[in-house]
Amino acid sequence: MISDAIEIKSVPTEQPNEYQFECSGCIDIRAEPALGVLREVPGNSHVLLDFGAVERVNSMGLSLLLKIFQEWEKNGIRVEVIKLNRMVGMLFKITGLGGYVKRSDSAGLSKPAPAAAQKSSRPSLWNKLTAGVEDTPAVREPAIAQAGSIPRPGATLHFFANFSNSFHRSGWLAFSTFLQQNLQTAIRFEQVRQMPGVGEKSVDLLFSSSLEACSMIKTRGMIPVMRTDGGAEQVVVLAATGDRKHLKDYSGKQVVATASERSLVHILGGNLCDDAGLSSERFEYIYTGNEIRALQMLIKQQADLAFITKKTYVGLSSFSRDSTWLLKESNVSFSFPLFCIAPQLNGMKQSIADLLLTMKDSEAGQKILKNIQINGWCQSEPRELKKLTDLFERYSGSE
Repeated sequence: MISDAIEIKSVPTEQPNEYQFECSGCIDIRAEPALGVLREVPGNSHVLLDFGAVERVNSMGLSLLLKIFQEWEKNGIRVEVIKLNRMVGMLFKITGLGGYVKRSDSAGLSKPAPAAAQKSSRPSLWNKLTAGVEDTPAVREPAIAQAGSIPRPGATLHFFANFSNSFHRSGWLAFSTFLQQNLQTAIRFEQVRQMPGVGEKSVDLLFSSSLEACSMIKTRGMIPVMRTDGGAEQVVVLAATGDRKHLKDYSGKQVVATASERSLVHILGGNLCDDAGLSSERFEYIYTGNEIRALQMLIKQQADLAFITKKTYVGLSSFSRDSTWLLKESNVSFSFPLFCIAPQLNGMKQSIADLLLTMKDSEAGQKILKNIQINGWCQSEPRELKKLTDLFERYSGSE
Protein backbone atom coordinates (compact mmCIF):
# COMPACT_ATOMS: atom_id res chain seq x y z
CA MET A 1 0.00 0.00 0.00
CA ILE A 2 1.22 3.51 -0.80
CA SER A 3 1.22 5.90 2.14
CA ASP A 4 -1.23 8.76 1.94
CA ALA A 5 1.11 11.47 3.24
CA ILE A 6 4.77 12.38 3.37
CA GLU A 7 6.61 12.31 6.68
CA ILE A 8 9.95 14.06 7.15
CA LYS A 9 12.19 13.30 10.14
CA SER A 10 15.45 15.07 10.97
CA VAL A 11 18.36 12.70 11.65
CA PRO A 12 21.43 13.79 13.68
CA THR A 13 24.77 13.79 11.81
CA GLU A 14 28.36 13.95 12.98
CA GLN A 15 29.52 16.35 10.27
CA PRO A 16 29.36 20.09 11.00
CA ASN A 17 26.95 22.09 8.88
CA GLU A 18 25.37 18.90 7.51
CA TYR A 19 21.68 18.09 7.77
CA GLN A 20 19.96 14.79 7.00
CA PHE A 21 16.25 14.12 6.63
CA GLU A 22 14.49 10.77 6.30
CA CYS A 23 11.44 11.02 4.05
CA SER A 24 8.67 8.44 3.83
CA GLY A 25 5.33 8.10 2.03
CA CYS A 26 4.14 9.81 -1.13
CA ILE A 27 5.35 13.21 -2.35
CA ASP A 28 2.43 14.91 -4.10
CA ILE A 29 0.47 18.15 -3.80
CA ARG A 30 -0.46 17.29 -0.20
CA ALA A 31 3.22 17.22 0.75
CA GLU A 32 3.64 21.01 0.50
CA PRO A 33 3.07 21.78 4.24
CA ALA A 34 5.39 18.96 5.36
CA LEU A 35 8.14 20.06 2.96
CA GLY A 36 8.15 23.48 4.66
CA VAL A 37 10.61 22.18 7.26
CA LEU A 38 13.24 21.86 4.54
CA ARG A 39 13.15 25.62 3.95
CA GLU A 40 14.51 26.18 7.49
CA VAL A 41 17.96 24.82 6.59
CA PRO A 42 20.59 27.60 6.97
CA GLY A 43 22.62 28.75 4.00
CA ASN A 44 25.92 27.21 2.87
CA SER A 45 24.96 23.81 4.27
CA HIS A 46 25.06 20.24 2.99
CA VAL A 47 21.73 18.40 2.95
CA LEU A 48 21.15 14.66 2.57
CA LEU A 49 17.59 13.63 1.70
CA ASP A 50 17.03 9.94 2.44
CA PHE A 51 14.30 8.68 0.08
CA GLY A 52 14.60 5.06 1.22
CA ALA A 53 10.97 5.01 2.39
CA VAL A 54 9.53 7.25 -0.35
CA GLU A 55 7.24 5.06 -2.41
CA ARG A 56 6.08 7.50 -5.07
CA VAL A 57 6.69 11.03 -6.39
CA ASN A 58 4.13 12.46 -8.79
CA SER A 59 4.38 15.49 -11.09
CA MET A 60 3.24 18.03 -8.48
CA GLY A 61 5.57 16.56 -5.88
CA LEU A 62 8.44 16.83 -8.34
CA SER A 63 7.59 20.47 -8.96
CA LEU A 64 7.58 21.20 -5.21
CA LEU A 65 10.97 19.52 -4.76
CA LEU A 66 12.48 21.41 -7.68
CA LYS A 67 11.42 24.76 -6.21
CA ILE A 68 13.09 23.87 -2.90
CA PHE A 69 16.26 22.70 -4.68
CA GLN A 70 16.39 25.98 -6.61
CA GLU A 71 15.97 27.98 -3.38
CA TRP A 72 18.76 25.96 -1.77
CA GLU A 73 21.10 26.59 -4.70
CA LYS A 74 20.55 30.34 -4.36
CA ASN A 75 21.49 30.07 -0.66
CA GLY A 76 24.62 28.02 -1.30
CA ILE A 77 23.07 24.79 0.00
CA ARG A 78 24.32 21.58 -1.60
CA VAL A 79 21.76 18.77 -1.71
CA GLU A 80 22.13 15.05 -2.37
CA VAL A 81 19.25 12.60 -2.58
CA ILE A 82 20.02 9.03 -1.53
CA LYS A 83 18.34 5.60 -1.50
CA LEU A 84 15.81 6.24 -4.27
CA ASN A 85 13.76 3.27 -5.44
CA ARG A 86 13.90 2.33 -9.11
CA MET A 87 10.81 4.27 -10.24
CA VAL A 88 11.66 7.47 -8.35
CA GLY A 89 15.27 7.23 -9.52
CA MET A 90 14.22 6.92 -13.15
CA LEU A 91 11.84 9.87 -12.71
CA PHE A 92 14.73 12.03 -11.45
CA LYS A 93 16.91 10.92 -14.36
CA ILE A 94 14.33 11.47 -17.10
CA THR A 95 13.24 14.90 -15.86
CA GLY A 96 16.80 16.22 -15.60
CA LEU A 97 17.09 16.07 -11.79
CA GLY A 98 19.65 13.25 -11.81
CA GLY A 99 22.34 15.76 -10.82
CA TYR A 100 20.84 15.89 -7.33
CA VAL A 101 21.19 12.14 -6.80
CA LYS A 102 24.28 10.98 -4.92
CA ARG A 103 26.65 9.25 -7.33
CA SER A 104 26.66 5.95 -5.48
CA ASP A 105 22.86 5.86 -5.81
CA SER A 106 22.73 6.94 -9.47
CA ALA A 107 25.14 4.37 -10.88
CA GLY A 108 22.45 1.87 -11.78
CA LEU A 109 19.73 4.23 -12.98
CA SER A 110 20.59 3.91 -16.65
CA LYS A 111 19.74 0.21 -16.71
CA PRO A 112 16.00 -0.51 -16.65
CA ALA A 113 14.82 -3.31 -14.42
CA PRO A 114 13.88 -6.61 -16.08
CA ALA A 115 10.25 -6.64 -17.20
CA ALA A 116 9.35 -9.40 -14.77
CA ALA A 117 10.67 -7.37 -11.85
CA GLN A 118 8.74 -4.19 -12.65
CA LYS A 119 5.54 -3.87 -10.65
CA SER A 120 2.77 -1.37 -11.08
CA SER A 121 -0.43 -0.59 -9.24
CA ARG A 122 -2.28 -0.44 -12.57
CA PRO A 123 -2.06 -2.33 -15.88
CA SER A 124 0.59 -1.25 -18.37
CA LEU A 125 -0.66 0.70 -21.36
CA TRP A 126 1.29 -1.63 -23.63
CA ASN A 127 -0.28 -4.71 -22.00
CA LYS A 128 -3.69 -3.20 -22.64
CA LEU A 129 -2.90 -2.70 -26.29
CA THR A 130 -1.77 -6.26 -26.83
CA ALA A 131 -4.23 -7.98 -24.54
CA GLY A 132 -7.29 -5.82 -25.24
CA VAL A 133 -7.92 -4.91 -21.61
CA GLU A 134 -10.57 -2.23 -21.41
CA ASP A 135 -10.31 0.88 -19.23
CA THR A 136 -12.33 1.00 -16.04
CA PRO A 137 -13.81 4.11 -14.44
CA ALA A 138 -11.36 3.77 -11.54
CA VAL A 139 -8.26 3.82 -13.76
CA ARG A 140 -8.41 6.07 -16.77
CA GLU A 141 -5.87 5.22 -19.50
CA PRO A 142 -5.49 6.86 -22.91
CA ALA A 143 -7.26 4.99 -25.68
CA ILE A 144 -4.93 4.23 -28.61
CA ALA A 145 -6.49 4.36 -32.05
CA GLN A 146 -3.80 2.73 -34.20
CA ALA A 147 -1.40 0.36 -32.52
CA GLY A 148 0.82 0.33 -35.60
CA SER A 149 1.88 3.94 -34.99
CA ILE A 150 2.90 3.47 -31.35
CA PRO A 151 6.57 3.48 -30.31
CA ARG A 152 7.90 0.22 -28.97
CA PRO A 153 7.47 -0.46 -25.22
CA GLY A 154 10.29 1.07 -23.21
CA ALA A 155 11.15 3.67 -25.86
CA THR A 156 11.86 7.18 -24.59
CA LEU A 157 9.92 10.03 -26.20
CA HIS A 158 11.80 13.31 -26.64
CA PHE A 159 9.76 16.37 -25.66
CA PHE A 160 10.91 19.89 -26.55
CA ALA A 161 9.23 23.05 -25.26
CA ASN A 162 10.11 26.40 -26.80
CA PHE A 163 10.04 29.29 -24.33
CA SER A 164 12.48 32.13 -23.80
CA ASN A 165 13.34 31.92 -20.09
CA SER A 166 13.66 29.41 -17.26
CA PHE A 167 11.08 30.98 -14.94
CA HIS A 168 8.43 28.35 -15.71
CA ARG A 169 10.81 25.40 -16.15
CA SER A 170 9.55 23.63 -13.01
CA GLY A 171 5.99 23.84 -14.36
CA TRP A 172 7.04 22.31 -17.68
CA LEU A 173 8.88 19.54 -15.86
CA ALA A 174 5.65 18.81 -14.00
CA PHE A 175 3.73 18.84 -17.30
CA SER A 176 6.26 16.42 -18.83
CA THR A 177 5.89 14.10 -15.84
CA PHE A 178 2.10 14.32 -16.15
CA LEU A 179 2.34 13.14 -19.76
CA GLN A 180 4.76 10.38 -18.81
CA GLN A 181 2.52 9.00 -16.09
CA ASN A 182 -0.63 9.07 -18.21
CA LEU A 183 0.94 7.75 -21.40
CA GLN A 184 2.87 5.12 -19.43
CA THR A 185 6.13 5.70 -21.29
CA ALA A 186 9.41 7.45 -20.53
CA ILE A 187 9.69 11.09 -21.66
CA ARG A 188 12.88 13.15 -21.76
CA PHE A 189 12.19 16.89 -21.50
CA GLU A 190 14.36 19.66 -22.95
CA GLN A 191 13.85 23.40 -23.14
CA VAL A 192 14.89 25.34 -26.26
CA ARG A 193 14.77 29.12 -26.62
CA GLN A 194 14.76 29.01 -30.42
CA MET A 195 13.68 26.17 -32.69
CA PRO A 196 17.01 26.10 -34.57
CA GLY A 197 18.40 24.91 -31.22
CA VAL A 198 16.75 21.54 -31.87
CA GLY A 199 19.12 20.94 -34.77
CA GLU A 200 19.00 17.36 -36.01
CA LYS A 201 17.72 15.94 -32.71
CA SER A 202 14.80 13.54 -32.71
CA VAL A 203 11.58 15.34 -31.69
CA ASP A 204 8.55 13.28 -30.64
CA LEU A 205 6.55 15.89 -28.69
CA LEU A 206 6.71 19.64 -29.23
CA PHE A 207 5.25 22.77 -27.66
CA SER A 208 6.12 25.99 -29.46
CA SER A 209 4.79 29.34 -30.53
CA SER A 210 2.81 29.31 -33.74
CA LEU A 211 5.30 30.21 -36.46
CA GLU A 212 8.10 28.10 -34.98
CA ALA A 213 5.69 25.16 -34.69
CA CYS A 214 4.63 25.73 -38.30
CA SER A 215 8.26 25.50 -39.34
CA MET A 216 8.49 22.08 -37.68
CA ILE A 217 5.20 21.04 -39.31
CA LYS A 218 6.57 21.91 -42.75
CA THR A 219 10.13 20.60 -42.30
CA ARG A 220 9.63 17.62 -39.96
CA GLY A 221 6.04 16.62 -40.67
CA MET A 222 4.97 17.34 -37.08
CA ILE A 223 1.24 16.91 -36.51
CA PRO A 224 -0.63 19.66 -34.60
CA VAL A 225 -2.76 18.15 -31.84
CA MET A 226 -3.94 21.08 -29.73
CA ARG A 227 -3.52 24.82 -29.36
CA THR A 228 -3.66 26.87 -26.19
CA ASP A 229 -7.09 28.11 -25.12
CA GLY A 230 -7.23 31.89 -24.90
CA GLY A 231 -6.12 34.92 -26.85
CA ALA A 232 -3.88 34.63 -29.91
CA GLU A 233 -0.22 35.62 -29.72
CA GLN A 234 0.22 39.31 -30.44
CA VAL A 235 3.27 41.47 -31.15
CA VAL A 236 4.08 45.07 -30.19
CA VAL A 237 6.45 47.58 -31.78
CA LEU A 238 8.24 49.74 -29.21
CA ALA A 239 10.47 52.80 -29.22
CA ALA A 240 12.38 54.44 -26.37
CA THR A 241 10.14 56.62 -24.23
CA GLY A 242 11.91 59.85 -25.15
CA ASP A 243 10.95 59.48 -28.81
CA ARG A 244 7.17 59.91 -28.70
CA LYS A 245 6.47 59.83 -32.44
CA HIS A 246 3.93 57.81 -34.35
CA LEU A 247 5.17 54.81 -36.30
CA LYS A 248 4.33 56.47 -39.63
CA ASP A 249 6.65 59.36 -38.73
CA TYR A 250 9.75 57.17 -38.79
CA SER A 251 11.74 57.15 -41.98
CA GLY A 252 14.97 55.80 -43.39
CA LYS A 253 16.98 52.88 -42.11
CA GLN A 254 15.96 51.81 -38.61
CA VAL A 255 17.89 49.52 -36.25
CA VAL A 256 15.47 46.93 -34.86
CA ALA A 257 16.16 44.65 -31.89
CA THR A 258 14.22 41.38 -31.69
CA ALA A 259 14.87 37.93 -30.29
CA SER A 260 15.02 35.72 -33.38
CA GLU A 261 14.86 35.90 -37.15
CA ARG A 262 12.60 32.90 -37.74
CA SER A 263 9.78 33.89 -35.42
CA LEU A 264 6.24 35.23 -35.42
CA VAL A 265 7.49 38.33 -33.60
CA HIS A 266 9.89 39.14 -36.43
CA ILE A 267 7.37 38.82 -39.26
CA LEU A 268 4.38 40.43 -37.52
CA GLY A 269 6.54 43.31 -36.31
CA GLY A 270 7.77 43.84 -39.86
CA ASN A 271 4.23 43.67 -41.23
CA LEU A 272 3.03 46.29 -38.73
CA CYS A 273 5.77 48.62 -39.94
CA ASP A 274 4.96 47.92 -43.60
CA ASP A 275 1.29 48.74 -42.94
CA ALA A 276 2.39 52.08 -41.48
CA GLY A 277 4.23 52.96 -44.69
CA LEU A 278 7.74 51.92 -43.62
CA SER A 279 9.76 49.37 -45.55
CA SER A 280 10.80 46.58 -43.19
CA GLU A 281 13.21 45.32 -45.85
CA ARG A 282 15.38 48.36 -45.18
CA PHE A 283 15.67 47.67 -41.45
CA GLU A 284 18.92 46.58 -39.84
CA TYR A 285 18.01 43.74 -37.48
CA ILE A 286 19.86 42.75 -34.32
CA TYR A 287 18.88 39.29 -33.07
CA THR A 288 19.41 39.17 -29.33
CA GLY A 289 18.36 35.61 -28.46
CA ASN A 290 15.59 36.70 -26.06
CA GLU A 291 13.12 39.54 -25.67
CA ILE A 292 14.56 41.04 -22.48
CA ARG A 293 17.87 41.67 -24.22
CA ALA A 294 16.05 43.27 -27.13
CA LEU A 295 14.25 45.54 -24.67
CA GLN A 296 17.51 46.44 -22.92
CA MET A 297 19.08 47.45 -26.24
CA LEU A 298 16.11 49.72 -26.93
CA ILE A 299 16.23 51.36 -23.49
CA LYS A 300 20.00 51.91 -23.85
CA GLN A 301 19.28 53.50 -27.26
CA GLN A 302 21.34 50.88 -29.07
CA ALA A 303 18.30 50.25 -31.28
CA ASP A 304 15.58 52.52 -32.69
CA LEU A 305 12.74 49.98 -32.42
CA ALA A 306 12.08 46.67 -30.70
CA PHE A 307 9.67 43.85 -31.59
CA ILE A 308 8.46 41.75 -28.64
CA THR A 309 5.33 39.78 -27.76
CA LYS A 310 2.46 41.64 -26.16
CA LYS A 311 2.51 39.08 -23.33
CA THR A 312 6.09 40.06 -22.46
CA TYR A 313 5.22 43.75 -22.73
CA VAL A 314 2.23 43.46 -20.38
CA GLY A 315 4.41 41.64 -17.84
CA LEU A 316 7.17 44.28 -17.75
CA SER A 317 8.07 46.09 -14.57
CA SER A 318 6.83 49.67 -14.18
CA PHE A 319 10.37 50.95 -14.83
CA SER A 320 10.65 49.07 -18.13
CA ARG A 321 7.15 50.11 -19.20
CA ASP A 322 7.91 53.76 -18.41
CA SER A 323 11.13 53.50 -20.44
CA THR A 324 9.34 52.46 -23.62
CA TRP A 325 6.79 53.96 -25.99
CA LEU A 326 4.15 51.70 -27.56
CA LEU A 327 3.94 52.48 -31.27
CA LYS A 328 1.68 49.71 -32.56
CA GLU A 329 0.33 46.26 -31.71
CA SER A 330 -0.98 43.43 -33.84
CA ASN A 331 -4.53 42.09 -33.85
CA VAL A 332 -4.40 38.66 -35.49
CA SER A 333 -6.73 35.76 -34.69
CA PHE A 334 -4.78 32.66 -35.74
CA SER A 335 -1.41 32.75 -33.97
CA PHE A 336 -1.68 30.30 -31.06
CA PRO A 337 1.08 28.21 -29.47
CA LEU A 338 0.72 24.58 -30.60
CA PHE A 339 1.32 21.17 -29.07
CA CYS A 340 2.48 18.80 -31.82
CA ILE A 341 3.53 15.17 -32.17
CA ALA A 342 5.86 13.39 -34.58
CA PRO A 343 4.31 11.50 -37.53
CA GLN A 344 5.15 8.10 -36.03
CA LEU A 345 2.91 8.95 -33.04
CA ASN A 346 -0.16 9.62 -35.17
CA GLY A 347 -1.92 6.66 -33.56
CA MET A 348 -1.71 8.44 -30.20
CA LYS A 349 -3.12 11.74 -31.47
CA GLN A 350 -6.65 11.33 -30.11
CA SER A 351 -5.40 9.92 -26.81
CA ILE A 352 -3.10 12.88 -26.24
CA ALA A 353 -5.81 15.33 -27.34
CA ASP A 354 -8.26 13.85 -24.82
CA LEU A 355 -5.60 13.95 -22.10
CA LEU A 356 -4.84 17.62 -22.68
CA LEU A 357 -8.50 18.59 -22.93
CA THR A 358 -9.32 17.07 -19.54
CA MET A 359 -6.36 18.58 -17.64
CA LYS A 360 -8.51 21.43 -16.37
CA ASP A 361 -10.99 18.94 -14.86
CA SER A 362 -8.63 17.94 -12.04
CA GLU A 363 -7.00 20.00 -9.29
CA ALA A 364 -3.54 18.67 -10.18
CA GLY A 365 -4.04 19.46 -13.87
CA GLN A 366 -5.25 22.97 -13.07
CA LYS A 367 -2.15 23.65 -11.00
CA ILE A 368 0.16 22.47 -13.78
CA LEU A 369 -1.64 24.69 -16.30
CA LYS A 370 -1.36 27.65 -13.95
CA ASN A 371 2.38 27.08 -13.51
CA ILE A 372 2.95 27.11 -17.28
CA GLN A 373 0.54 30.04 -17.71
CA ILE A 374 -1.92 28.24 -19.97
CA ASN A 375 -5.70 28.49 -19.48
CA GLY A 376 -6.31 25.11 -21.09
CA TRP A 377 -6.26 23.39 -24.47
CA CYS A 378 -8.60 23.30 -27.47
CA GLN A 379 -8.63 22.02 -31.03
CA SER A 380 -7.04 24.13 -33.77
CA GLU A 381 -9.48 25.10 -36.49
CA PRO A 382 -8.43 24.29 -40.08
CA ARG A 383 -8.76 27.95 -41.10
CA GLU A 384 -6.34 28.98 -38.33
CA LEU A 385 -3.76 26.45 -39.47
CA LYS A 386 -4.26 27.52 -43.11
CA LYS A 387 -3.62 31.18 -42.31
CA LEU A 388 -0.59 30.20 -40.25
CA THR A 389 0.77 28.02 -43.06
CA ASP A 390 0.22 30.77 -45.62
CA LEU A 391 2.06 33.22 -43.37
CA PHE A 392 4.96 30.82 -42.91
CA GLU A 393 5.25 30.11 -46.63
CA ARG A 394 5.17 33.82 -47.49
CA TYR A 395 7.76 34.55 -44.81
CA SER A 396 10.10 31.67 -45.63
CA GLY A 397 9.78 32.08 -49.39
CA SER A 398 8.76 28.43 -49.86
CA GLU A 399 6.24 27.43 -52.45
